[in-house]
Amino acid sequence: AGVQEAGCGAVRAVAAHAENRAKIGDEGGIGVVLGTMRKHAEHAGVQEFGCRAVVGLASHVENQVKISDDGGIEVVLEAMRKHAEHAGVQEAGCGAIRTLADHNAKNDVKIAVEGGIGVVLGAMRKHAEHAGVQEAGCGAVRAVAAHAENRAKIGDEGGIGVVLGTMRKHAEHAGVQEFGCRAVVGLASHVENQVKISDDGGIEVVLEAMRKHAEHAGVQE
Repeated sequence: AGVQEAGCGAVRAVAAHAENRAKIGDEGGIGVVLGTMRKHAEHAGVQEFGCRAVVGLASHVENQVKISDDGGIEVVLEAMRKHAEHAGVQEAGCGAIRTLADHNAKNDVKIAVEGGIGVVLGAMRKHAEHAGVQEAGCGAVRAVAAHAENRAKIGDEGGIGVVLGTMRKHAEHAGVQEFGCRAVVGLASHVENQVKISDDGGIEVVLEAMRKHAEHAGVQE
């Protein structure tokens, strides 16, 4: 398992370069990463670094499709369910869901169908003190909320309260504030969510983020 964990970490590192992402996909690397995640499902380290490898690879559009077609969404969600107490797996898993969902409507739908919204919100609730999980979770919410039906579902599953709650709890953390605001942007495209956000004090939370992080362009954007 140690070799597999390190190998997934190496794939993640090499995939930081755009051309390498395509090459890894072309050479069957996606199947190798997902295969080892299936084989070492009980090993939290393999699952964490496997999810991190998915984050890197899924930044390439063709790889997004390959990962989904190879069952990668299910593999990531199973890792998150199996290692619910492990913050590293949850942070990396939320990151993987985010990159798989980015600008990919088919994956947005599949993530929701496979229960991914509940898994992401569950990670955020369980690891409420962990800023990394919260930032990654808000990013995942934002990405999945690009699909209209998902916006409603996130609202129905209490996602607005989760996002606003973490923005209050991690008020000093610029990353949480930025991606929390981005999640609000996505969710507020749904009329009922607009009302919920206002009723839950979301306007005040966003304005406080902007006041507190006046020098941070990402939060201000």
